[in-house]
Amino acid sequence: METTNNNIMKRTIILFTTIVFLMSPKVKAQQDWKTTISGTVSEMTVRIFNLDSELEIIGHSSNEVILKTTEYRGIPEKAKGLKPLSAYGEDNTNIGLYYNVKGNTVEISGASRSANDGEYTIRIPQNIKLKIESDGWNSDNIRVTGMDNEIEIKANSADIELVKVSGPLVLHSMNGEIEVDFSQLSQKTPTSINSTNGDIDISLPASSKANFRMSCLNGEIYTDLNINMDEGDGKNLNRIGGGMKARGSIGGGGVEVSLMGLNGNIYLRKK
Repeated sequence: METTNNNIMKRTIILFTTIVFLMSPKVKAQQDWKTTISGTVSEMTVRIFNLDSELEIIGHSSNEVILKTTEYRGIPEKAKGLKPLSAYGEDNTNIGLYYNVKGNTVEISGASRSANDGEYTIRIPQNIKLKIESDGWNSDNIRVTGMDNEIEIKANSADIELVKVSGPLVLHSMNGEIEVDFSQLSQKTPTSINSTNGDIDISLPASSKANFRMSCLNGEIYTDLNINMDEGDGKNLNRIGGGMKARGSIGGGGVEVSLMGLNGNIYLRKK
């Protein structure tokens, strides 16, 4: 009798699980969409906006833009034959994104709310400029790898990680960490990195040339770089804290690098 009851219970659980699976939105298999950019790529900008999903941007040597996702669930079954209404443009990639070229700007934006639940990998030319606007308060993290031109990122809640980049950079996070690993430090224009509630962690080649302007209100500044401090700003960055400001240079001076933190530490590392 007990065995019979156990078998009935098992069949009930299997049936319930099957029903839930069939009723749940299906996650689509990995999908790609690609196109080729024409024109002088180094003078163009990729702008990504209205998209709060997890983002990985990878620079490559091709002029192609390749969009990939493995988590986009697509539109509901009832909406087949219809398209989401979006203020920024319709889903012309079939993976929840709107793609458009306007002058020297390549625009990529979310075209449906379900795109925010996806995970996207976007490959773009490594020498193109990049601008990301992550305005949502529940945004997933942003990772950028292998870019050799200007990068501008503004995020309200996402962590920002940049690896093998040269800049110049303009980065701001309201409630997230910022981590940057420079392959080299561009001398073209100043770099500015600002975090309101989160640490700033920067790694630079030992041969870099820079003039630093640093401020940390409720945190500490730590470094292993040999920084020549401006007169009156102390001799050792490890002693700076409690809302102090500091200026100094490495490599005899170079491009200005501004590091500003409000509630978090600043780490400045030699690599």
